[in-house]
Amino acid sequence: MEKRKIIKIKNIKKSFKIGTRRNLVLKDINLEIYKGELITIFGPSGCGKSTLLNTIMGIERPDSGDINILGINLWSMNADDRADMRKRNIGVVYQQQNWIKSLSVLENISLSAQLLGYNKLQAEEKAKENISKVGMLEYQNQYATELSAGEQQKMGLARALISNPQVIIADEPTGNLDTKNGYDVLNILKELTKTGTTVVLVTHNPEYLEYSDRVAVMKDGMIIDIVENKNGIKEDVERVITKKTAKKENTPQQNPSQTEIQSELDYPVESFKEKLLSYTLFIPNFFVESITLFFILLLSKISIKKGEQFKSRIYGKQNNKKNISKEISSYELTEVSFKNLLFKKFRTIVTILGVGIGTGFVLLLLSLGYGLEKVVVDEITTAQNLKQIDTYPKVGSLLVLNDELVKKIEDISGVEKIYKIKNVAGRLNYKGSTADVVVYGIDYEYLENSPSKLVSGEYLTEELENNHILVNIAYLELFGFEKEDIIGQSLEIEVVDSLPAEKEKEVLNATIIGIIEDDYPPVVYTKINSISQYTNTNYSQVTVVVGSNSDIDTIRKQIEALGLESFSVMDTINQVESIFSYIRLGLLFFGIAAFTISFLGMVNTLVVSLLERTREVGLMKIVGMKKNEIRSIFITESMFIGFLGGIVGILFGYLGGYLVSLILYLLSLSKGVDFVLISYIPIHIIVLLIIATTLLGFITGLYPANRAIKVPPLDALRYE
Repeated sequence: MEKRKIIKIKNIKKSFKIGTRRNLVLKDINLEIYKGELITIFGPSGCGKSTLLNTIMGIERPDSGDINILGINLWSMNADDRADMRKRNIGVVYQQQNWIKSLSVLENISLSAQLLGYNKLQAEEKAKENISKVGMLEYQNQYATELSAGEQQKMGLARALISNPQVIIADEPTGNLDTKNGYDVLNILKELTKTGTTVVLVTHNPEYLEYSDRVAVMKDGMIIDIVENKNGIKEDVERVITKKTAKKENTPQQNPSQTEIQSELDYPVESFKEKLLSYTLFIPNFFVESITLFFILLLSKISIKKGEQFKSRIYGKQNNKKNISKEISSYELTEVSFKNLLFKKFRTIVTILGVGIGTGFVLLLLSLGYGLEKVVVDEITTAQNLKQIDTYPKVGSLLVLNDELVKKIEDISGVEKIYKIKNVAGRLNYKGSTADVVVYGIDYEYLENSPSKLVSGEYLTEELENNHILVNIAYLELFGFEKEDIIGQSLEIEVVDSLPAEKEKEVLNATIIGIIEDDYPPVVYTKINSISQYTNTNYSQVTVVVGSNSDIDTIRKQIEALGLESFSVMDTINQVESIFSYIRLGLLFFGIAAFTISFLGMVNTLVVSLLERTREVGLMKIVGMKKNEIRSIFITESMFIGFLGGIVGILFGYLGGYLVSLILYLLSLSKGVDFVLISYIPIHIIVLLIIATTLLGFITGLYPANRAIKVPPLDALRYE
């Protein structure tokens, strides 16, 4: 029966640029590899064995020629498709195994299954099966650095078998092993061929040739012969090498081409629209996945069983191939990123604290700006009612505020109540002492519905006679009275602008029934009827009470359309907010400077992290991780740092604001000042700040992510 061809290599040439020349390493290689055979590529060091394997794996582009695997031209595909081919059909075992250091051996091996689309629990079951095959189940939860070279090699073989590959490529898999472990690995590889798996083995050790079905003998970049394993294959191979050496064949041309070879990193080109959609979805997905992972971690700390149950809901338990997706899920990539950060805890914490300090400084300055504004605005709104509009005639206007005009104001939609006010100049006479004051004639309900505070006595009521009055605190200070002594005292009020002009000055005998605390100079409040008989019928002002704050602007426009002036406490608040907006802008400028410095430190940390993990990047590409999956890991790590830095910054900002308030309180304690928290930050600013730090984390992560993508896998594996 004719053997099935798995790999067909035709006219492969490969050169490397050295200075201005190209050194030809593979010289017109032709080879056919069959299903279920163990073929060894044998030859001295430097003859091109590993380079040939790298072209077969799709990680080193040949100058010319074709490589067909399973009937597909490998180098006609882009880098992502070649990665997909590797992870589904090719298992790789290197002389020196590479691992993602932050993951246990089990997690490293199961990651290869996750890349195939198995969920985490399914992938772990498959990984355990393969670890069991190589007899290493007891070491599954250890880190690779805790294993010997032989143990790592067996675990590497378990990883290569995770996808049940049709081809296993083993590049010097016994090079770092003792004799026993070396033969153990070869026995496993040989056993696999009985199930139809093709093994391509590279070695320079003639002792291992007896395991081969065929040996492709290489020398000086060429396959000089293919030897069948019959009797004494080791001797046959030695005769081939000796015979070919005796001929002393000329070395081919060393600079066959000056044309630059196309890179093996020919990833699919993304349009701007595709990139924008990908990045737009990345950020909300990050928040959902991060919160889920944090919840799993938190739940596991409380109860391991509950944590596992919730994890099962996320990852799923069914081990049914119908449930296998085509790619690794973003949840699982996020978990890998999370573990990478936890593996370098100290550096991660320091970086997060750096971002947190910068963010906290921004928040502290903003909170002081908002806090001082809030203190001022609260003071204003405490002193005046937000739903009140003070209305009065314009200065110099002939328009008078009479009952007819008041009626028009009352008829405006949204007006709930009107308090009429007359103020006149008066002179007080109390036990021979006199003083000029302002006398306010008011509707008796006015003071009860104003922000003014009654500190002693009682308010005016409808039942009280017109000769009862209230005075303010400034009045007491004028005469040097105590609050307890003034209630019930009588005095005379001479109304200065009494009418008609020919009458003598009118004197009102009044009794003090209450004391008001307000911000005015010495004033006296009495019922409007008390002074109406001494003044004209016009009002000095009316206070309009509206039903809703949202109606104030509309009602004010209608009042002003009548020719009157209007004032609302909102005018003062708007002025205060305008001033503080400039103050906050100035504070924000200094905060952003600190913020920028902290994020530059974050960029530096991520670049250093990338350099440390360059070999891991190469490994991820070898095992079949695609461009966007590698990008996702690095960007997610950066976003984690930005997100957590934002949360830490909020804590720093709040603590800093409280500390500043406490220091000011302690400095003012001798003056009897109450503690006032002068920092305040609106909730929407907090949310925006967390989004901003996460977004900056995303932007910061783009550089190391794209740099990782551009590193050729072989360069990454060779990086020291």
